[in-house]
Amino acid sequence: MKKIYIVLATLTIETVLIWFASYLLQWKFVDTIFLGSLLLFGIVYLIRLYIHQTNTVFNANIAGWTWEEAGIGPFRFRVSPIILGLILYIIISFLVTLITYYSYFF
Repeated sequence: MKKIYIVLATLTIETVLIWFASYLLQWKFVDTIFLGSLLLFGIVYLIRLYIHQTNTVFNANIAGWTWEEAGIGPFRFRVSPIILGLILYIIISFLVTLITYYSYFF
């Protein structure tokens, strides 16, 4: 049940952030919803990748100085409730954008 609340909180926070950005840019919310959701997902992905890369460099440095195994491994993107909320928001925003601009696509 706690994970469902985290997913719902992620959806709410992402909606508020994208709405605020569209308000600042004076664009329609529908115009910014899909690209904004992709941008937020990309930011989270790149932050996780950067943290893993920094830890790998640190562990490799320690292993080089101490000749001990440092636990260096590949980057694995794990799905947490926050990531699940971001992916769900991308899907929902894509569907909303597709329905809104249906006449332009087909």
